[in-house]
Amino acid sequence: MKPYGKNVAVLLVEGRKRKGISQKQLGITLGYKCDGQYISNAERGKNNLAPKLVARVSEILEIPIEDLSNALIADVIACTRYEIQRGVDEFLDNADQGNFAIVPIRRKARLADVANLGLLQ
Repeated sequence: MKPYGKNVAVLLVEGRKRKGISQKQLGITLGYKCDGQYISNAERGKNNLAPKLVARVSEILEIPIEDLSNALIADVIACTRYEIQRGVDEFLDNADQGNFAIVPIRRKARLADVANLGLLQ
């Protein structure tokens, strides 16, 4: 399972429960015409909170924006590490089978770019 939104999820659940509002109410307040599914998914770590919503969520749930931003960054780094490892594993599996050509060039370029950022350490 991909590690989306686990740090943000904790803050969302705690903040929403502390304020006494439902997932649906929070979703509607954020501009979603929904049944609360977006918030439910974010709270279960199924998707990341959109960066454009960080300030609004911080304000509505009274979560310090630094805490929410740091949680979002930690989640993005965790997801990036997961995707990098998945790509490396796929590459190595293909290499073990002698299938270097089936690894997409685009993925190899992304792995090289991210490796240069030092996220694999």
